Amino acid sequence: MFTMKKLWGMISVILITLVGSLNADVSPHFSNYFNQFKLQTSVAYPNPFNQSTTIFYSPTINEFLKIKLYNNKGQLLSEIFEDNVEKGESYRFELDGSTLSPGVYYYTIEANGNILHQRIDLVR
Repeated sequence: MFTMKKLWGMISVILITLVGSLNADVSPHFSNYFNQFKLQTSVAYPNPFNQSTTIFYSPTINEFLKIKLYNNKGQLLSEIFEDNVEKGESYRFELDGSTLSPGVYYYTIEANGNILHQRIDLVR
């Protein structure tokens, strides 16, 4: 049986996609905001991970993408990726955890002024 935490770690589909698709229940202000938010999905698998994990990303528009890794104190550890990505392509970013201590980390995906934060857990 999956707990919500495990399910969220395995497949993290952004709630904004769901909210943006609602019609009558969402005020026009929020609906317009969510429709402009183009970050669709980002999955880190496996999570928790031992040696390495892969971050998957598929943009819905051509955009400039930044992916960064932070520790649980919010300190920037690494800039994983910073470049243009193309609509319709699938991207994989390998995160090597061999030099990291076990614990909680966060990666951010920034595109078009929007930022997505995701938790990943390194275990040994």
